[in-house]
Amino acid sequence: MAATAKPPAEKRWYELGLGLRTRFGSLYQLLRFAPGGEGQRAYTLWLDRLRKNRMQATMSEFDRILAGMTPDSIALDLGAHQGEYTAKLAATGAQVHAFEPEPMLFAALQERFADTPNVILHQAAIAAEAGRMTLHVELCEGAALPGMSNTLVEGHCYARGGPSIEVECVDFFAFLDSLGSVPAVVKMDIEGAEVPILERVIEEDLLNRIGMLFVETHERQVLPLRQRTIALHRHIFRAQPANVNLLWP
Repeated sequence: MAATAKPPAEKRWYELGLGLRTRFGSLYQLLRFAPGGEGQRAYTLWLDRLRKNRMQATMSEFDRILAGMTPDSIALDLGAHQGEYTAKLAATGAQVHAFEPEPMLFAALQERFADTPNVILHQAAIAAEAGRMTLHVELCEGAALPGMSNTLVEGHCYARGGPSIEVECVDFFAFLDSLGSVPAVVKMDIEGAEVPILERVIEEDLLNRIGMLFVETHERQVLPLRQRTIALHRHIFRAQPANVNLLWP
C-alpha cells in the first residue's frame, strides 16, 4: 500500500515572508493565548519553535541522566520503533524495557537486541489502561519498515489510509507498580496516547513514581487531542516540575 502524503503546512499572515514574522513577533506570541482554534494553532506553532530551539538542551539533559545510570537502574523506552534510544539506554548497563506493538518493528528489535541481555522487549503498546486496541500503521513509500507515527488514536494525520491491526495494550500505571522501584528515565513517544496518561499523572500527582520523564507530544499531528495537549503543556509550564520534559524532539 502506498504511503499517504503528509499534509502541507498551513501558513498564516504572521508566518509569511517579507519579514512579517520578525516584525510581528510580539503579536505572534500573544496570539497563542487567544481563545478558539486560531489561538490553539498559534500555540502549536510556538511549541514547534520552542521544541526546535531547545532540542540541544533536551538531548544534553537526556545524556546527563544516562551518564548517572548504573546496572541497578531501570529505563523505559515507550514507542521504541527500531531501537535508536533503546540502544542508548542499554549502553548504560541499566535494565531497559522497550515497548513496540507493530509486528515488523518488533521483529527488527528482536534481531537487534538478541545479544543484549539487559533489554527486555514487550510486543505491546503502552496506554492509560490495559486491553486490546486498534493500531493505525503509517506506511512510508520505499521503506522496508513502517514509519514512526503508528498510533492508537483516531485522527493522526500521518497514519491515515494505512492498515490497522489489533494490538495488546499494557496499563502504564500497573506496569510502573510491577517494577518494584522508580525508573530512572522514561522516554515516551506514543503518538497521542501520551495525553490520557499525562492527564492522570497530573490529576493524581504521580510524578514521584518516575525519575525523569521525556515526552514527545503530538498537538500538530493529532488534531482531536490538540486542546487537551495544549492544556497539558500549559500546566507543566506553570508547575515547572523538575522531572518532566514535554519537548522531546
